[in-house]
Amino acid sequence: MWIDEVEYLTSEGRSVAHWAVSVLEHSLGPNLLHDRKAVPLLEALGLWPLFSRSPIPWDYANLVQFAAEIEILKLANSGIMKKLCSNLVLEEWAHVQLQLDTACLGLLAGWQAQLEPPLVTGKPGDVRFVFDQKHLFIEARLRYPPSAGLLGEKFFNSMVLFISGLELQYPMHITGEIGKPPPTKRFAQLRQRLEEAAQATSQDGSERWVEDQERGTRLRVSKEATPAGVARLSMPIPPLSLDLLLECLDEKNVEYRGAVPPWVRIEERAGLWQFSELAALSSREARLDFLVLYFREKLTSSSNLAGMILSPKLLLTLQAPPDARSSKIERDGGIAVRCPIPGRRVRETIIIPRGEHLTASAEAEMLAGWYEKEDDLLNWLLARSGQQPFNVLVRDPK
Repeated sequence: MWIDEVEYLTSEGRSVAHWAVSVLEHSLGPNLLHDRKAVPLLEALGLWPLFSRSPIPWDYANLVQFAAEIEILKLANSGIMKKLCSNLVLEEWAHVQLQLDTACLGLLAGWQAQLEPPLVTGKPGDVRFVFDQKHLFIEARLRYPPSAGLLGEKFFNSMVLFISGLELQYPMHITGEIGKPPPTKRFAQLRQRLEEAAQATSQDGSERWVEDQERGTRLRVSKEATPAGVARLSMPIPPLSLDLLLECLDEKNVEYRGAVPPWVRIEERAGLWQFSELAALSSREARLDFLVLYFREKLTSSSNLAGMILSPKLLLTLQAPPDARSSKIERDGGIAVRCPIPGRRVRETIIIPRGEHLTASAEAEMLAGWYEKEDDLLNWLLARSGQQPFNVLVRDPK
């Protein structure tokens, strides 16, 4: 573990990182963090600083948030933690992360939260909220791309993270076509070439290109920033369809027959924001209009649901539009919320109620209020755990 070797953490930040690791060891067992099968999984979940000297703050934010949620929800030695220890599968762990994030967002809003409540079907749900005799159910689901596209999405995200780290270290910008995923050895060579070019350009100001014609990689390293509204990084991934999300609604509509209608919270990790019909829509208004029209008919026929909450996994500020401030828009019954998140990230959340459900519109407004305040969640969790705010724990590398 590289906790004490990362310069951008303050002394308080290092102390909190060690605290977070101790929470995970207490909850998951002292050996899991060093298990050879678990290490790639934990790294893919972004639980730095367990495995790298990363100079960027979002993985550190993931680590301390995950630990604080486990602590506040009193999950040590719980069935959920035991299930994670015996099931080292990325989708299972990412689902629990989303489940805990959702539960704690409701706690922040003043609701009580129960994880995995029993349903009339006999199966456990995800999160049940109670406030002043009101009940609200939220089902957390992740949607990954088809297996053929998973490698490309993982490579794209890892390159975005790496390039973001370089741009924080060196005064330069990297733009262009990332290309297709290379073999492991060539991936390491590509990263080395990019770091050498970034360092050289930051020193002499000259433009450089890092290319691999076979893989379609053509990256420009320059002092010149990309104009606002122009994509900085791209990748030739076949177009994806929003139909990927429909099975999530079908599944939950069947499970909740005869129960209180839930909201289905979908975190899509298939790259739909970047590589589907949504990619051609430059504004949130256009995306909201498109999604409301696309899902309205499906929700109308899903009589056992209250509505859906849709967002990509947290975007980095590198990927986010330049107007990434906390804001809300409403169009034709749907609501879109954009909120900056500590660690140089931003969340765009789309909330679409089922119009035929009596309380769905009021619940949609309430849920929008939850997501408008998501930027407060990490500091609230830290305070509840007896820790200092996030900005005290890190130094801004710029």
